[in-house]
Amino acid sequence: MTADGRDRDRRHIDLYLLGALLLLVFLAQQWLNEGVTSDGNLYFAYLRSLVFDHDLQIGPELDFLHLPPRPHNVVPVGPSILWAPFYLIVAGADWLGATFGWWTRPNGVALGLTGPYLRAAYLGSFAMAATGLVTLHMRIRREFGGALALLTSILILLATPLAWYVIMEPSMTHAASFGTVAIALVASERWLNDAWPSRSQALAIGALFSLAILVRPEDGLFLIFPAAALLWPRTHGARSFGSRVRVIADIALGASPLILLLVAMLVLVLKANTYTLNDAESYLTLLSPHLGDVLFSSRHGLLSWAPVVWAGLIGTLLYTRQNPRWAWPALVAFAILVWINGSAHDWAGGWAFGGRRFVSLLGALAPGLALVAWTVRRHPIAVLAPLAVGLVGWNVTLMAQYHDGRIPRDETISWADVLGPRLGVVARPPLFYPFAFPANVWFAWREGLPIARYDLLGSEPLRQEMYLPLNDWGARFLLDGWENGAGDAYGSRHFLRAASGTILVPLDVPSTATMTLDIEASADGPARGGSTSLNVALNERAFGEVPLVIGATPPARRAFVLPPGTRIWRRGYNRVTISQPATVPPSTQFLVYALRVGPATAAGQVR
Repeated sequence: MTADGRDRDRRHIDLYLLGALLLLVFLAQQWLNEGVTSDGNLYFAYLRSLVFDHDLQIGPELDFLHLPPRPHNVVPVGPSILWAPFYLIVAGADWLGATFGWWTRPNGVALGLTGPYLRAAYLGSFAMAATGLVTLHMRIRREFGGALALLTSILILLATPLAWYVIMEPSMTHAASFGTVAIALVASERWLNDAWPSRSQALAIGALFSLAILVRPEDGLFLIFPAAALLWPRTHGARSFGSRVRVIADIALGASPLILLLVAMLVLVLKANTYTLNDAESYLTLLSPHLGDVLFSSRHGLLSWAPVVWAGLIGTLLYTRQNPRWAWPALVAFAILVWINGSAHDWAGGWAFGGRRFVSLLGALAPGLALVAWTVRRHPIAVLAPLAVGLVGWNVTLMAQYHDGRIPRDETISWADVLGPRLGVVARPPLFYPFAFPANVWFAWREGLPIARYDLLGSEPLRQEMYLPLNDWGARFLLDGWENGAGDAYGSRHFLRAASGTILVPLDVPSTATMTLDIEASADGPARGGSTSLNVALNERAFGEVPLVIGATPPARRAFVLPPGTRIWRRGYNRVTISQPATVPPSTQFLVYALRVGPATAAGQVR
């Protein structure tokens, strides 16, 4: 090999390594994917129905996939338009093979739902995500060089929720959404910021953004990027009003075919299925968004699950000085996404891996992430490499535990438990999980609780009434003084291992509300038949006892009615403290099964 060839290979080594990484990710996807899941079932069912049945009646497909009917929850285009070329190739090959007698095609609805067709869909999502990542890599490479572009590409792909949706759940929109948005943003910058577009380039910008909208309608938000370029042009010749109008018209013209396709699909689906408008009206509560939860909660919070996004946001703030036409739209898009996703009634994204609804934003934050790496470029590789490996390793660890069911898919989690017995010490009192800051510190100050309690309780909704069983789930509401008592014929329970124990009850009620506090408890020990009691206090104010007979079954139940005007409740976490009496028969155990708190009825019971 000549010296020129060796120099060329060295200059392109980042591209070779990126190609090798994408090949490994593709093989991992084909081997490890969880199949067509969740909303992906609808996208796939609509594609199959259009190709083979020529309609949008997907009831037979859902029956074949053993899924309940879901006629009105999801826009039925999604990534199917990107899957279609690969799907049609498989359909053609399947037809040829059957025609020449190489194999027998399935009959009925099974045709089009077998393994090769499914893998065609996975390949379509991978191809778009990979194309978007390579496009983004080349854009960062021009500004920061190959090494930093490679580092940024690795972190974007493997240290964020994108890895899950490329490898494990490629039938969801997020991998394809990332790719389409990344390509559209880079094209918009090249043709609107760095120069002024020709008509063909403006048409292409419109087509790219409409494709992004077709894949995931929420990604229409990223039109902020071309809008900012048109309002704030860098090119002197673009400042005339007529020139801008021409470009806007060409972008709209380029977008029109796919937008018309989206509208046509919506009309056909609404015609073929029922849709309840109230579902849409109640989906968003824009005046009370869960801003802290959607970012910091252990229940799929974007920044707590993917700490590398912290670096991307900080870098994008710094990038406003270097490239404001990219950085400011990225920050505005981030703020709007946080507000909208925090306003959704399912702000955590259901059975999501991390902040899945922010995956398409990762391309917008990539230059900021590269800038952070460039800022510390003088540090030796011995410093940077472990940081990158740690971020990727953290994400892979979460993916493995999420896949295996070791962490719940739609609940808060304890970061100390995720980190394990050795590393978990960094997230246990008096320390706390650092990537939930400052939400965890604010929660601890507001509620007077240890900071680490934010992991399990920070995103818990405040209720008007609550039934709180002392089972494994209810254990998150217990402060010191309790031990798991397993369960018996009457339910799960915890027993007092100290003189008193406190139960936290999250409520949103006036301090003067008339409420009933209902406690279910028992006592056990050798002095069977003897009498004892438990003392009860609410927010450090004693107000009653629960009389018990030792060894009696079923557990005793006592309801306390707190009349109006007592001013004892608070908005937030109320503390119900249950204490042993001053004199306790030897070897007596006190067990509590459940609490019920709610508005009182005329009979004095919980409603």
